[in-house]
Amino acid sequence: MSSLMVFSYTQTKLKGGSVLYNMDISSIPPEVELIAVKYRKKLYKYLDKSSIRKVSKDKANECLRLFLYNCIVASKCHNTFAMSLREETYSKSPIRNGRSLRKKCSFTYTKKVLDFFTELGLISYEKGGIDEWNSREDFTTKPTIVTVSHTIADQCNSIEISEKTHLQINCLILRDSDKNDIKFSQGVYQKEKIVMLNKYNLRAIKTEITKDKKTGNYLLQLRKIYNEDFAHGGRLYDLSVQSMSKKERKLLKINGESVCLLDYKAFETSIAYTLCDTKMQGDPYTIDFEEYHPTVVRSVCKLIMTRIYNCNNKKTLSYLVNEYIHDNFDLEKLLEEGKIPEKRIPVGLFIDILEDKHDAISEMFYNRSGDNLQYIGSEIMDYVIEKVMQNHLEVVIPVFDEVVCPESIVDRVECYMKDAFDSVLEDSTNCKIDID
Repeated sequence: MSSLMVFSYTQTKLKGGSVLYNMDISSIPPEVELIAVKYRKKLYKYLDKSSIRKVSKDKANECLRLFLYNCIVASKCHNTFAMSLREETYSKSPIRNGRSLRKKCSFTYTKKVLDFFTELGLISYEKGGIDEWNSREDFTTKPTIVTVSHTIADQCNSIEISEKTHLQINCLILRDSDKNDIKFSQGVYQKEKIVMLNKYNLRAIKTEITKDKKTGNYLLQLRKIYNEDFAHGGRLYDLSVQSMSKKERKLLKINGESVCLLDYKAFETSIAYTLCDTKMQGDPYTIDFEEYHPTVVRSVCKLIMTRIYNCNNKKTLSYLVNEYIHDNFDLEKLLEEGKIPEKRIPVGLFIDILEDKHDAISEMFYNRSGDNLQYIGSEIMDYVIEKVMQNHLEVVIPVFDEVVCPESIVDRVECYMKDAFDSVLEDSTNCKIDID
């Protein structure tokens, strides 16, 4: 799959532990020169033999130093980073917290630097491209993942740089309908979010987040991404812990302490019921369907209910759920185990039953209300993070509707999560929290 993608980005799928490629040339620390000097002349010779008619040494040097800066950051966290190789990404000046930066990063020379280090055997990369359709009826994409060799990593680790070098400076992001980052003015709301994220990210840099000796430390840095305006979206994203499975997250340690996972039960659906001033009855992901095993029924119902808010119609929803079942369910094995009566799951019928069951919130189905529910959910999670930072030294890790926290403060965090739901929605009737 080509990494020169002409379609728009949605939230990318990343390997656990990857950090995001920083395209801000002005952020390069001077210490990078200690490594750049070892490769600069070799790069110029390589470029002289390339297809570039007139080599710009200034642009080449900028891209070399920026690339090595990203290698330094990656060397502190699993030696990988995620980057875009879409030419459109490089055609405009980078945006940092809504403000356009003066200097652009050259697409041509970035590609040449990648090819140069690949030819030397010092990096390898897996090209990004189309991953799958998602509930918004556009593409989910995956970026190019670059893996840094031990040679480069050792050189990077030998350099002492400030902890702030690893800080995710561009932490507040607004995207247009095509998922491109856009400029915005920093009002009171935006400034408060930037301050909160900077405080969290600085604390996270000083926090040891590990899973086992083999994987080492995870560099956790949060970003908030809004969709078109600051009343839609707003989810918190990181490029390490969120890409793990729940089973993997349960193995994490925060500063050497085991963790608990606290999960808002049916988060978006519970918010929808609260907005409609209706009590959510029982488990929203279960229906009576005797011929199918309860675990299969619940899994399919959850797939439907987590997608129904963002689809335009039932046809699209059915397509997306069927596609997921095709890719992730072993129907033959389920049939052998007696969990399904035939090698087929009647998704359309499941949808009909769920629509009837949740008639009280049906106005939110098929109308892209997901961005609004996501925004409310993001405000709830922000409350939890701020409450923890103000009252504890520990860091908790938000994973969409879940909070990963040290065992020693699990009771307090559960209270904060209930308080957050009530504070944002002024009603905690539908707030249910599972602890694992």
